[in-house]
Amino acid sequence: MDSFLRWWRGGSRGERRTINTTPLPQRYELYHRKRRNEGVSLIAACCIAFNLVMGSGFLALPAAVARCGLILSPITMGVVCLVMLTSLAWEAEAMARAEALEARVLRGSSSSPSLLSRVRRPSLSDRTFEVCELCRIFCGKKLEMAYAGTFLLYYLATLWAYAFVFAEALSTFAPLFGHKACKHDVACATYRKCTFVFGMLAVPLSILEPGEQIMFQMVMSVMRVVIVVLMASTALLSAYGVDFGPGFGPGAATSTAPLVRFAGLGRLLPATVFAQNMGGQVPLVAREMRDRDDLNKALFAGLAGSFVLYSVLAVSVAYSFGSIAKAANCQWDAFGVGIESSLYNVIRWLVVLFPAVDVFSVYPLNVSIAADTLVTLFAGDRADRAQRQVGYRRAMRACVALPPIIGAGCMANLTAIVDMAGVLVFGICCGFPPLLSVLGKNKCRAAFGDGRLDTTRYTPDGGRTWPKYAVAAFGTVAFVIAVGTPG
Repeated sequence: MDSFLRWWRGGSRGERRTINTTPLPQRYELYHRKRRNEGVSLIAACCIAFNLVMGSGFLALPAAVARCGLILSPITMGVVCLVMLTSLAWEAEAMARAEALEARVLRGSSSSPSLLSRVRRPSLSDRTFEVCELCRIFCGKKLEMAYAGTFLLYYLATLWAYAFVFAEALSTFAPLFGHKACKHDVACATYRKCTFVFGMLAVPLSILEPGEQIMFQMVMSVMRVVIVVLMASTALLSAYGVDFGPGFGPGAATSTAPLVRFAGLGRLLPATVFAQNMGGQVPLVAREMRDRDDLNKALFAGLAGSFVLYSVLAVSVAYSFGSIAKAANCQWDAFGVGIESSLYNVIRWLVVLFPAVDVFSVYPLNVSIAADTLVTLFAGDRADRAQRQVGYRRAMRACVALPPIIGAGCMANLTAIVDMAGVLVFGICCGFPPLLSVLGKNKCRAAFGDGRLDTTRYTPDGGRTWPKYAVAAFGTVAFVIAVGTPG
């Protein structure tokens, strides 16, 4: 692998000559200068962050909450949200430090005010750093390869699962192509045809830049809120006696869900961490923002909004239905059946088909993240130039988007690979970010000879060390609990 990367990064002789003969200050101005009036607004960036968090993973939360308890579960989800916010801030902090270090190297003997200010006030310019590149800058190739392998394997499993969820949802609940609905029989021909449809729709959208999808992503943010409100409200109304059909709901508030049950943490922790994971996604949000000084605000809005909706949905559904053996939206397959109401039919179809629409919107964003990581991995120390080559990045997205869809069409049993992704997510969220924060601080102290970069615009902990150990310890304990829980 190392020899292949060396060959790839070597490029043609002419390309190396162009890079090497460009004066360093000019190279900085070409690839690192602050953007003006480019990128999306803060509200649009918040929608992108929100959509990245709100994948279909939240549909498994009500079943976990029913096991863990109606009080303990929201507290646990709140703790996970704080851990995620801190980890994301450390990723942004590491990018700001890497930008300052690179500016120091590229400026040479120049006294350009823009270069000097970049070193004195670390923040993000048009140059963004993928996390694997941060690993190489602060520690070396071994850590870069370790992170890239973990991260890409996780995203392969995630994208594969998204393609499966889309095809399974349509083939189960919607009679298409002249066939009846499969009703969870993913071996039927309709499932594979739905996988093909997903590829036809998702791959072209994945090739676009996230900023080019912004209206679609903002509409999907609103739709996610509407679906969660519909699910929570109809579940609670059913629990208190409103008739939505004989097959839907218990008909009375007789919940069997406990308030506190610590034995259920083994189920809740991996589901919550997976549902709220944004590890490695900070570069995508930062790249699309017009004003990157507000990066922490966008990340906070995305995670805090998802936490509120997760808590409302999971607690209301767990309270109303008690123990749930499958994805929460499957409960609405019987909603309004036997009642002549167009409104009930619309609500039923919106909810049961929501996973298909949900993964269709989040799939292109995750493809962009995985493809940008591969572009950075192959480009090496020329990643700044590679990030500006839009055609190269689009081609890489197409290469990333296709294999998971083909895999989902050939193999529908994803239990093992999704379980592996659930294990890897602990390292991505709780292992690499605190390590990068510590290594970046030490690297900057050695380079500048003082503590001017001990804190940046994005530093969440005032430069203290103990929060890094706390987050790493939380990830370790959560991993042990998740792995040690039988079944």
